Amino acid sequence: MSTFRTKAATKENKGGINADAARDKRIGQFTQVRQQERAATLESRRRRGNNQLPDEYEDTPEFGEDEIENDRPNIPILVQNLHSNDQEVVHNATFRLRQLVSLVKNPPFDEVIAQGALPILVKLLSGDNPKVVFESAWCFTNIASGNTSHTKQVVDCGAIPVLVELLTSQDGLVRDQAVWALGNIAGESPVYRDFILSLNAMPKLLAIAHKLIRLCMLRNVSWTLSNFCRGRNPQPDFEIVSQAFPTLHNMLNFRDDDVCADAAWTLSFLSDDQSQSGDNHKIEMVLHSGVLGRLVILLSHPNPNIKTPALRTIGNLLTGSNFQLQVVLNANVLPPLVSLLSNTRKGIRREAAWALSNVAAGTRPHAAALIDVNAFHALFLAASHAEIPTKREIAWVICNAVSHRDPLILEHISGLGWIAGLLNFLQSNDVSLTLCCLDALHHFLEHGANNKELIGDREINIYAEIVERAGGDQVLQHLAQSDNPMVYHKVATIMSSFLGYVPADAEDGQDDQFQDQDGMVTFDAGAAQNGDYNF
Repeated sequence: MSTFRTKAATKENKGGINADAARDKRIGQFTQVRQQERAATLESRRRRGNNQLPDEYEDTPEFGEDEIENDRPNIPILVQNLHSNDQEVVHNATFRLRQLVSLVKNPPFDEVIAQGALPILVKLLSGDNPKVVFESAWCFTNIASGNTSHTKQVVDCGAIPVLVELLTSQDGLVRDQAVWALGNIAGESPVYRDFILSLNAMPKLLAIAHKLIRLCMLRNVSWTLSNFCRGRNPQPDFEIVSQAFPTLHNMLNFRDDDVCADAAWTLSFLSDDQSQSGDNHKIEMVLHSGVLGRLVILLSHPNPNIKTPALRTIGNLLTGSNFQLQVVLNANVLPPLVSLLSNTRKGIRREAAWALSNVAAGTRPHAAALIDVNAFHALFLAASHAEIPTKREIAWVICNAVSHRDPLILEHISGLGWIAGLLNFLQSNDVSLTLCCLDALHHFLEHGANNKELIGDREINIYAEIVERAGGDQVLQHLAQSDNPMVYHKVATIMSSFLGYVPADAEDGQDDQFQDQDGMVTFDAGAAQNGDYNF
């Protein structure tokens, strides 16, 4: 690897970052984090407890947990009673089994399955006694809320087709319980989800949402709808799930926080356009559904469970084409996005920075619009105390904006102290971010070289002066020791073109170092930060 000593004669002219590639925004990196946060925020499966009886339910008095636990040894007898011709005996058996599988601690899913109860319960789902059907569906709901093996047992016994048919039951309690059970099954696996959707479950579920139903039932519908649309590997059939847009529009404006949050999560799934065609069809469909204005309002909602999915949906919409990006900006989305940079929740701060990085990766006017809302100042303040993942996203905002090489943007950002900020970001272990920051630094220095200021009798590249005063030559010296040839090449171009460093002769014995014009090595390797952002 070459070393540097005297000023190079030529200067490399770097091109800007490709906007489409920039706005791709490291989707893969976000996926794992988003899945973890989604699991913590919105359960994929829910168990219905014995204390969650609907008001309309009329039956024998419920028992306490200890009393129900005492019935555990009777499971074989209860399963046997499911075969009885006496409907009272059958109802009593389903009722007691439901209580057992609804226990808070250690529900006997395995014992009930081992006794062969599931095939019998499937048959009872098709019966004429609504109380028996309701109790049987409740059993399936809770067993499907167990582990993967429990849900598989429910699927393998043939419960899904019968539960889908129960979505059109005349009994409201039965419909509600079928909705809950199918939500649990769909939340377990994309395979199960797609099987449910293939049975025409979506229009049946949406029809329930438009009936006059109790709030608790509407909450079950909104949550199950989110599970019908959830998943990335693979995503559900968009032609099927897109039927939900009118219903989601209504739910997003509903007065209940749970329903509104579920609708926002569902829209975040539908706007996650992973198609290979690049036509952004899903984003276009979301924009045409008329939900954008409401989503922007929800960015300022006091409930973080609503704010988070609304922010994620907006972020997804901003990954579309430049025209689609402009449509979102026309909804006045930038002020609330900037305000979220100071939110108390780190996940919200990071998502807000990610969304702004998509704006910066658009056209020059899109990036310049960030100046009007004081975004770069807010980003600088956020970076000073943010955790590393958020700082990484903030760095991408700056790099994407600088990539346009617009004088107005460059001078505004540099005036806020961001050149020193870029030098700090260069101390990360993220190679892709390092390369992007080096490009941004090159654009600043190139702008300064083309617009030198006369100070006294000297023409000065003020950006080079800023880099040197901030210790940038030391940071770049350290990066010159990188094994990555792309990193080394960019560092070499910057130091030789703008900072007065040029290749030294190999025989000088100072390989992997840069030297100034006097031959002095100025970098102490021990000063490097070990992959941290010392902002």
